[in-house]
Amino acid sequence: MDLKLILLAALALVLLIIGGSALRQRDASLERTTPQFERMEVRQVKLLNDRGQQVSYAMRIAADSAEQQAGFQNIGRAILQRTLILFVFPAEIVGRFHMRHVVAPLDIAFIASDGAIIDIERMEPDPTTSGPYRHLYGPDRPFQYAIEARAGFFKAQHISSGQAKLIVGSWR
Repeated sequence: MDLKLILLAALALVLLIIGGSALRQRDASLERTTPQFERMEVRQVKLLNDRGQQVSYAMRIAADSAEQQAGFQNIGRAILQRTLILFVFPAEIVGRFHMRHVVAPLDIAFIASDGAIIDIERMEPDPTTSGPYRHLYGPDRPFQYAIEARAGFFKAQHISSGQAKLIVGSWR
């Protein structure tokens, strides 16, 4: 009987160690980043919201193509929930964003060169890992900036297309 109790205690200890390791790994994945994400400078960026109030947010600035291509791909859920990324393109473009390797829904605001927010879209994670993208997001007109944020951010902050505006260059 003592041997059974010892074996049961040893088994419980092994399961506790394995479970703790899995929990630490899961917690680490919530905070996962990439080298491109870490390279993005963090700056204060100003916007005028729908109420005409100037608001300021800390944002990561994706200014080069490697940072822009990486965006929120392979970023942990906890970081995604508290981080904003401002994509700054050298001139207006017509382009599309995808959600492959992104773990949670995002909202994205597309912004013209004068700072006018021309469209805000909800983007859903793409479950495919290869082949064609399930969905691409972007307006049918040119934009020079885009801001990615957790789903619901823009609505909660009273920022909508046609009303709110990015204060261009406020992050310099």
